[in-house]
Amino acid sequence: MTAGLVFVCGCCGKTVGQDMFLENENVVFKLNDRVLDKSNMDIYPNKKCIRLLKWFGDGEYEKEDSMILTIEIVETVPNEVKISHVVAL
Repeated sequence: MTAGLVFVCGCCGKTVGQDMFLENENVVFKLNDRVLDKSNMDIYPNKKCIRLLKWFGDGEYEKEDSMILTIEIVETVPNEVKISHVVAL
C-alpha cells in the first residue's frame, strides 16, 4: 500500500454502504488495532462502499511496515454484514 486510500464495499445492493457500515454501531473498523473514527469516513466511490482512509497522513495514520485492517462485528446484528471487496492503494 503506497497511497493510504482504503475503502470497503458491501454486498448485495447498490446503496448498502451507509446502512451496513456507517450507521451500523455493531461494525467496528480497526487499522493496526486502532479503532477508526466513523465520523471521518464517507461514501466512496459509490453508494455501496465507504472510504475508511483518504491517504497516509489523514489524521493520525502514517504508513507502517505492516498495515492490518480488521473488521469486527461486536454483536449479533439483525441484518447480515456482507463485504464484496476491500481496496487498499
